[in-house]
Amino acid sequence: MKTQKKAWLSALASIVLMAVIGLFAFTSEKGNHKINQKGTTVYFEYSGTTYTEIAYRNPANWTYTTSPSDCPGEGHICVLQIDDSNLTGSGTMVDKLDQYFQSLSTNDVKAFVETPANIAYEKL
Repeated sequence: MKTQKKAWLSALASIVLMAVIGLFAFTSEKGNHKINQKGTTVYFEYSGTTYTEIAYRNPANWTYTTSPSDCPGEGHICVLQIDDSNLTGSGTMVDKLDQYFQSLSTNDVKAFVETPANIAYEKL
């Protein structure tokens, strides 16, 4: 009887140990993933006069800025904010933004630019 009891306790302890290890392994991976994706917010001023996918994809319509400011106008984006971890290309910051936009599918740039979380300032 004592041998059976020891076997059951040993099996139960093994199961609990594996569950705890699995829990910590899953939590650790999730935590590291978040840290690696978070970077610094960078800003780009939009100078285009139209608010279409094609206009947003045109790098000539964007200017990198370190000190964004509010702007006059009517209910459209004027300053885009983006996490620099998305800008992994080479060249100037505008080149990197252009490369990021090129990696997105058709109509995804317009959706990205017009997402409220990505708008630092709107023309009012």
